[in-house]
Amino acid sequence: MKKLNIDKASQKELERIDAATRRRIIDGIAGLLQEPPQGDIKPLKGILHGLHRLRVGSWRITYEVIDEAINIVDISPRGGAYKKGV
Repeated sequence: MKKLNIDKASQKELERIDAATRRRIIDGIAGLLQEPPQGDIKPLKGILHGLHRLRVGSWRITYEVIDEAINIVDISPRGGAYKKGV
């Protein structure tokens, strides 16, 4: 079974999002825990190499997989998701 870790900044962002969108994002993250992972997932390139992104509507969830752990490192709207450099 995979372990899920969400950093504090991502947790706070999730709490700020409206309830309907939050539910969709949580459902999307739950898809990552399935085997094989479900959702619109792509590996990132360039400076973000080694991370993956999950697209949920106009939101992007950036995460990394280490052994059996999924570490959520960013939850952002599409426009600013890749500019932070995580």
